[in-house]
Amino acid sequence: MWPRIQSQLEDALATTFFPRLVNDPAYTDFLHEARVQASAASFAAGNPADLRNVAKLRASLFANDIRSRMAVDEGTLRFRLLKGVTLYRAASSLAKGSPGGIWWFTEDIWQKCMREAGPQPANRVHWLHKNLAVCYDWSNCDRLVKLEIHAPHEIPAVQGVGSPKTRFDSPRMFGQPLPGINVNATIHGGLPGGIMQTILPFIPRLEIRSVMSLK
Repeated sequence: MWPRIQSQLEDALATTFFPRLVNDPAYTDFLHEARVQASAASFAAGNPADLRNVAKLRASLFANDIRSRMAVDEGTLRFRLLKGVTLYRAASSLAKGSPGGIWWFTEDIWQKCMREAGPQPANRVHWLHKNLAVCYDWSNCDRLVKLEIHAPHEIPAVQGVGSPKTRFDSPRMFGQPLPGINVNATIHGGLPGGIMQTILPFIPRLEIRSVMSLK
């Protein structure tokens, strides 16, 4: 599955997305690696073979990173070009820097979370932890990042069903014990996962509209 996805991503980067990044200062390092200066004129004179080589490297690094995490069922993976969509990402307010990242989920999953977890923020946090298979030791997931990709803009993505994960909840990490967790023990169990993950190699047009608190 990965060889086909890598090939599709490589082709999209080389032929579609690298040209669009010419005037985006956040991504000109991609072009510099391909020995292309960050201007439309110099890009037009660039060597397509160099662009293809860098795209191949980027696609390979991305695939190896995702495979090493063992976080998605490889049999479900598909390459997608997304536009006219809203994506969400569970994040931590303790994390510094940009709220962006590679792991996202779609609007329908957020709606499902709100229906099943109800209006209480704590219950929504627990729902996201369980179904995204994100351990409390990895992130407290107390905020939600919203990303809107408006047509005709599009982004490359890989989508696949999240795999179950072992659960190591340490209530001492965040002060007060989490609901249902023994204050003196680390709970070992399972996070079922099972919902569609949207993995972004990068975001050519970072359009983060809002960061919603889940506290």
